[in-house]
Amino acid sequence: MALLLLRLAWLVRSAAWLDRTTLVVRGTVRTHRCELALAERFQIEYVAETTAVPMPFVTLIVPTGRRIPMLTIKRPEGGRKMRLSLIDPSTKDLLPAEKLAALADAITYGRQHGTDSAQAWQTANRLRGMAGHAV
Repeated sequence: MALLLLRLAWLVRSAAWLDRTTLVVRGTVRTHRCELALAERFQIEYVAETTAVPMPFVTLIVPTGRRIPMLTIKRPEGGRKMRLSLIDPSTKDLLPAEKLAALADAITYGRQHGTDSAQAWQTANRLRGMAGHAV
């Protein structure tokens, strides 16, 4: 029951948005921020989606069989990692094209094409490609 309540709190409280080039991700307890234009490393990976199945006296977390894209960012300050699901929690579909494009723009804002920012440009191009498929 406690796990179900925590999951419900996560669903109600969790949110993510861009404030110019800063990604803000609010979780159940804490809010994390990352300046995407200064972040050091980016990665888009696919992870197994899970769901909570209530059973008598216990809630089981089981895989759905679906893989969802996650953006992993290494923050410049302190080097901590931050993750953002690229799936809209209300529709279970890929984020809208304009949101994916905004993420890509925030990542490349002020960066020059070069070896030090190649990963940022590659990730932004992947997000723009995903945005093209989301239209």
